Amino acid sequence: MFPANQTKSLNLALLIPAFLLLATAAAEARGQRSSSMRDQVRAIQRAELNRILLMAVPAKADTEANRVAVAKQIREDFKDLQGLNNKMMAEAWAHEILDYAFVAGMVSHIRVKAVRLKSNLSLPNSIAAEKTALDPNVSNASEFRAALLLLDRTIMSFVNNPVFKEPKGIEINQATKARQDLESVIDLTADLKKLASSLAKTSKSK
Repeated sequence: MFPANQTKSLNLALLIPAFLLLATAAAEARGQRSSSMRDQVRAIQRAELNRILLMAVPAKADTEANRVAVAKQIREDFKDLQGLNNKMMAEAWAHEILDYAFVAGMVSHIRVKAVRLKSNLSLPNSIAAEKTALDPNVSNASEFRAALLLLDRTIMSFVNNPVFKEPKGIEINQATKARQDLESVIDLTADLKKLASSLAKTSKSK
């Protein structure tokens, strides 16, 4: 997809400014930005976000109407990916007894967002990437929560990737890592849904 000697200044340079704003929004959700910074980000978003996102949309969105629609979807999915994950993680640790049905539903929603982001973002293909897999022998709430933490770390690795923050030249390995993380999120959510369904049946039978 990319020439071997192209290590910087990818076509992704167009999408970075948009995700600079989105990554900042993610930090706000975790309480890492001051109130004044949030106000500044909102002002920038109101003035520039739509225009920047239009530049970020891949070329396959060949009409202006399609570009607007895809740009909006990218923005919403990037934000929702984090919001859904934060809500799921908070709920999973709020009670001693895990609500596996709730978690199964949340990971399904997260997977939908991740699949669509993979489709809409112009990230380079990951070559010979090691598949992130869960231990199939997860048998209790403690082990399941550990699996959820792996998903959480993978999602945060994706949204905090420098490819979404640096306004200038980027390295192809950063962009590739972003795609690998996104693919790992897709794999992990599929595995977690199966585990949640299995553990839900086991807990009911006790």
